[in-house]
Amino acid sequence: MAVLLLGNLVSCTQMEAPASRVWKVSVNAGPASETRAVSVGGNDGKTLYTNWDQGDLVRVVKSDGTALEQLSADVSAGNTAYATLTGTLTGTFSVGDVLSLYYHEASLDYTGQNGTVNCVSASYSFMEASSSVKEVDAQGGFLKMSDAAFTHRQAFFQLRFVDKDNNPLLLERLSIYADGGKVVLTRPLGSDATYATEVLPLTIAPASATGQLFFALRDENGASNTYHFKAVIGSEEYSIERDLNPISGHFYIGTVQISGAGTGGDSLNEVFFTIADYSSGGTLNW
Repeated sequence: MAVLLLGNLVSCTQMEAPASRVWKVSVNAGPASETRAVSVGGNDGKTLYTNWDQGDLVRVVKSDGTALEQLSADVSAGNTAYATLTGTLTGTFSVGDVLSLYYHEASLDYTGQNGTVNCVSASYSFMEASSSVKEVDAQGGFLKMSDAAFTHRQAFFQLRFVDKDNNPLLLERLSIYADGGKVVLTRPLGSDATYATEVLPLTIAPASATGQLFFALRDENGASNTYHFKAVIGSEEYSIERDLNPISGHFYIGTVQISGAGTGGDSLNEVFFTIADYSSGGTLNW
């Protein structure tokens, strides 16, 4: 297990700093913590992996909502499950103070997704953790912090679109909103969230038409509610409904079969939407 890298601590410590100043900080994130970059693979192709990238940035926020500096991830050689978050924080701190840590940022913004794993990993895999001040070394200028265990702030979806013969359908856009009214578009730090609606849905827009989308979604409803999906395929728009209760940190894989779309489609335009939570049974691998 990696330990906190705090430099050479001097013997003179105190419980509280007398005034605001710049402090050196190091926070350990080990293999027991959920980590950052996401990818899909494994023997079954249905395992979601998360790992730290060198230089990943984590925003620090005080309990009163004040945003402080960002810490940078130093990844353990040969094992990206380990990282040490290092940097400096400016302010006055006391033993027992709890700081919130946010990757990518404290503010949430799920707009602008293009439906790829790389896009979600780079910009939409928001995570949060807390770390408390264990010791204040005023003479050495160090804050000794507790370890941080990160959790995801959203669920992840991988949806495949096919016709009645299981051939891929090339999707140009997918729009999403829910009757519960709590699918997050944005939530700025210290401000109210904006939620997806029929008029202003969460939109996943691939760079080019594709048969599969990977995206991040945060639903703050807290219970199952009816989701409305509108898929644009060619010149047609198909409406799809399904009751869902997405849980943050879970990975959902589904197939949407539209019988009336694609070559040889029929006029009934039946939709079959199957989806499974691959977070259970050990298939979600942190």
